[in-house]
Amino acid sequence: MSQRHDERRRNDRFRFDAEEAARFRFRFPDEDGALFESKVRDISGSGLSFLVVPGLPTLEAGDLLREVEVQIGGSPIRGEMVILHITPEFEPGATCGGLFYPRSDDDLLAVRHLLAELAQARA
Repeated sequence: MSQRHDERRRNDRFRFDAEEAARFRFRFPDEDGALFESKVRDISGSGLSFLVVPGLPTLEAGDLLREVEVQIGGSPIRGEMVILHITPEFEPGATCGGLFYPRSDDDLLAVRHLLAELAQARA
């Protein structure tokens, strides 16, 4: 299961192992673009990161992913993501991370519920 990952951020981060069912999907370059899939590496109250895997498009800081779907356990959570960081060299464990903006109030509540569950499981 996930482990707590402390950092200087205001929100706790929860990290996932590669074999966990923490899926990240998005369309690029826009909502009608090709569908790409990866694994969530970690999630917090403000954002998340995912593994850079072969076949993903070239992403840069500032790119906006409009059709994002995160699935960790229960129902998918939909939203948009602004890329803030991507590992410059492709290597095992390379990540891409940024700010996640839930699409709807229901998606926002689902993120909050998920984070509360993760915090409780790690307490």
